[in-house]
Amino acid sequence: MKNEFQHINHRFEDNPEKGFFALNKFKSEIKNPTLDCIIQSDLLNKKYFSTEQQKNETQRQLDQLTSYVEMVGIYKVDENEQIELYGPILKNKLSSSDFIKLDFKSYLTKIQTYIMEWTDENWNQRVEAFQEFHQIALAELKNNSAKERTYYFLDAENIDKEKLYEINWYDYFFTVVSTLENSDSLLIMNYGND
Repeated sequence: MKNEFQHINHRFEDNPEKGFFALNKFKSEIKNPTLDCIIQSDLLNKKYFSTEQQKNETQRQLDQLTSYVEMVGIYKVDENEQIELYGPILKNKLSSSDFIKLDFKSYLTKIQTYIMEWTDENWNQRVEAFQEFHQIALAELKNNSAKERTYYFLDAENIDKEKLYEINWYDYFFTVVSTLENSDSLLIMNYGND
């Protein structure tokens, strides 16, 4: 069942060479929208996590990469093929089973795990930017009943590879969909580096 959503707020932070963060707030026409409903309503759409300038640059990069791999014979583009991406993910293959369900404490633990792993790998610039983005997210969550919310977390690295576009220029791409029980409030956060 498709649900109607109103886009309330958009925040986009970009740190060139280090990553980006997008936070979008929506209001649902019904309380307790499901993850399936959110996906079917096309809220997981790249138009919600990039500025017009970034959309143009991403398309330019995609066209350039596709042209190169087509030229060297790695990939052949069907002229009628229309590829819609959500980060590095083929949007038409995205499903609720690609997400893991977390409470607030588990969500914080998950984020901390990435920070520790990247620190161990000496990816200090990535860690620095990601921590900045995470603090922005925490400030927003604090104002939106953070501890009572449910978090659906997607790491593009951990989904089935046939759901990813053949050309992936993302170092990482996370999506967090956050709902609140008995509420029409919905937050979608995207973290990534492309």
